[in-house]
Amino acid sequence: MKKVSLLMSLCCGLLFPTITFAQSVLAADGGSSRRSGITIDWTLGELATATVPTPGGMITEGFQQPHLSVAIVPAPPPIVAAGSKPVDYNISLAPNPVQHLLQVKMQHTEAIPMTLRLVHPNGQLLLQQAVNSLSSFEIDFSAYPSGLYLIQFLETKGRLIETYKVTKF
Repeated sequence: MKKVSLLMSLCCGLLFPTITFAQSVLAADGGSSRRSGITIDWTLGELATATVPTPGGMITEGFQQPHLSVAIVPAPPPIVAAGSKPVDYNISLAPNPVQHLLQVKMQHTEAIPMTLRLVHPNGQLLLQQAVNSLSSFEIDFSAYPSGLYLIQFLETKGRLIETYKVTKF
């Protein structure tokens, strides 16, 4: 009996070669390059990828997924004169996203002159006006196309105080 099972195992091994499965990708193009101890593997146009949210984060399916680490970069501290406290201008903008009129309200303890700038993401300056830290006013977005805009508040010397992202729909 042992001879028969050994003989069958040997015949099966010869008739059916070992099958190995390797990782493969269906993509428009790809390649691999190695220089100075660094290897870069890339694919272009993977046809089957998906991103799945999990309790611990997100998993993106794909063949060229690097080992990612996410770091939070802290904002730089405000620039203040020695012995003084940072200024809180208490600026609020609503509604965001905006369709027509954006309400801007600033509440500070004293009137401090500053400049408001409305900037398109491509850098084009759309609006610039003088305001003070006790102002309440509206910005009319009716003439602007849908998209993301930046509202910047600057001191009279040109130092940036705050930047807000406003979405026009």
